[in-house]
Amino acid sequence: MTQIGLLSFDPDALTVRCKGFALMLTAREFDLLEAFAATPRVMRYDDLRDLTGVQDRNHLGLMVATLREKIEVAWDFTYTIDCEHGEGYQFRKIEKPEWLGVEK
Repeated sequence: MTQIGLLSFDPDALTVRCKGFALMLTAREFDLLEAFAATPRVMRYDDLRDLTGVQDRNHLGLMVATLREKIEVAWDFTYTIDCEHGEGYQFRKIEKPEWLGVEK
């Protein structure tokens, strides 16, 4: 089990927990999310291609979009993956405004 911030990664079960909620992922999604969480910078397209083995940028974008949707919905928009056009993607914690009355 690996802990990165609020996330707990269980590679045997291919699950990631955040705030007590588990998210089941495919092996490729798990590797991608673990790499995003461990990298506090933009992950360049070349790095993502090497990690996933996917060479087509559109296919890679679809994989990231699917993963983004899963984590945003499962973890109540605690994390997201932003597209940095022309560069790659960056995983980040979403800062919710205090006026929403929601804990950060």
